[in-house]
Amino acid sequence: MTTAANNNASSNSLFSGITKLGEGYIYGDNQVPVDIHFHKILEWLVDRKKLAKDWRKQHALLLERMRNGANSLPDAKAFSSFKSKPEEITYFDIETILKELEKNGEDVSKNLFGQYNSSQMKEWSDILKKYESTNINLGESANTLLTLANQDLPLLKRNTESARKEMMELERKEVEFKKQIVNLEQRFKQSCNSLGINGNDIRTEILQSVGELDVIFEKIASILKEESFEETIAFYEHFVYLSIEEKSENGFPLLRYVHQYGNTLLRDYENRKENREVEIPKELEAESSITLESSTSSAPQEIDWDSIETIDIQGDSSEINWDMETVTEDMNNISSNFEIVEASESSADKETLLGNGQKRREFVNELMEVNQFKNA
Repeated sequence: MTTAANNNASSNSLFSGITKLGEGYIYGDNQVPVDIHFHKILEWLVDRKKLAKDWRKQHALLLERMRNGANSLPDAKAFSSFKSKPEEITYFDIETILKELEKNGEDVSKNLFGQYNSSQMKEWSDILKKYESTNINLGESANTLLTLANQDLPLLKRNTESARKEMMELERKEVEFKKQIVNLEQRFKQSCNSLGINGNDIRTEILQSVGELDVIFEKIASILKEESFEETIAFYEHFVYLSIEEKSENGFPLLRYVHQYGNTLLRDYENRKENREVEIPKELEAESSITLESSTSSAPQEIDWDSIETIDIQGDSSEINWDMETVTEDMNNISSNFEIVEASESSADKETLLGNGQKRREFVNELMEVNQFKNA
């Protein structure tokens, strides 16, 4: 008996400082709530009679009232978000709306029954009381908690992880792009150095460097005039002859021309080329000289006009148009269709052989062919 009495006394002293607090307990100054799994919170509220079983229907009616009330709110900046998205208004927004209506000058006086005289204030205060009297605000908050825990938070987590991976990928690409920028800047500087420009104003610097081409062309021509280059061409042509047993007499025409005459004007090259093509063989020159001497040595003969037969023109002479004015007018009409162009010295007359793009490409092709043979 003594032992049982002692146990009862100790248990009483243990729970002496604990008082019941709804579904939790207060122990001293600390409140100890009851642990509830969040996904069962709505069931717990309904089982503990905190919410009616048909609370969702009542909640839908309140949401409809809030949507209708949002359309009748004043056109003030404070209510713009509520009027644009009335479906997103919750219990926690009602108190904000009531405060803003009061600031907006809405009548806050009440009648004998404690109701607002203003229809706006009365409607929103009734909605707030309906929320709190039926604990629909608890159900709405619990439903929001479930939505956040089951949908929004996992989605946010996935988006955060995706954004983190994307950031890592972008940082990796940024490092690669920076390396490419450094490489491209080096290549750009090398290209500018090879062209002999600074690269600050490429177009202007290249146009200014055009005048240096003539000096470069003259330097190339001076190199080609060396005897060693002539020997190289001759050796290559001899090699081709031994390979295919066919002698090429017109091989490397541009190289031979620059070797012999240098970088002359293009028109001089064309003139020399035409002179070589129209060159008369010695046999024909001898025959032509003999013919000319025999024709000049013979005396001119007199013309016998009596032996020339006359031709009688048949037909009516009236058909011939002797009106010179008509002919002159026709000639004027013909000449008016043509434009007289005065001859003037153009830049093409000053163009050199290597300055011409097409001839320069042919020259480079011949030079590359010889170079390939030399390095083989």
